[in-house]
Amino acid sequence: MTEKLIFRIGTPADIEPVMQMAKEACDEQAIFLSSIEKIREINVPALRCEKGIAGVLCTKEGEIVGATVLRVVEVWYSEQQILEEAFIFIKPEYRTAKGGWARKMCEFSKKMSEDLGIPLIAGIVNNIRTEAKIRLYERQFGAPNGVFFYYNAKAGVDQRHV
Repeated sequence: MTEKLIFRIGTPADIEPVMQMAKEACDEQAIFLSSIEKIREINVPALRCEKGIAGVLCTKEGEIVGATVLRVVEVWYSEQQILEEAFIFIKPEYRTAKGGWARKMCEFSKKMSEDLGIPLIAGIVNNIRTEAKIRLYERQFGAPNGVFFYYNAKAGVDQRHV
C-alpha cells in the first residue's frame, strides 16, 4: 500500500473500528480466547480519554487501518501509575506502507508517557515476526527490561470459536 495514511487521536466515534482492531490483534497474538466484553472494557475508556488514550491510523477516506491503546493503570504491587500499552496493531495489508507507522505509534506512546509524567510499559506478547518487533521496540524504547515466557500456552490461539 502506498496511499497516504493519517495518524490521529482516537475519539468515541472510533469505538467500533478500534474494537475490531483489538479483536484482530487478539486473533493474531493472544494466548487465551478473547472476550469482546473485556476488550470493550479496556478500550472504550481510552477512546473517551478516561484513564487512557488511543491513537488511530486511517486512510484519507477515514477507514481505520491501525490502532494503539494506552491505559493509565497502577502497577500490581504499588500505587505508582504507569502508562500501559494494551496493543499496537496495523492491518497486515498496511504494514509495509511508507511512513514507519509502527514506529510512529511507538513515538506517540513515548510522547504520552512524557506528557503525563509517568513511565510507559510496552511489550511484545506473541511469536509472529517477534525478532523484527523486538528490534523495533529496542530502537524506540532502548534495551528490554525483562522477558515473558509461556509454559503450557502458545500465542495465536484459534479465535474462531469465540
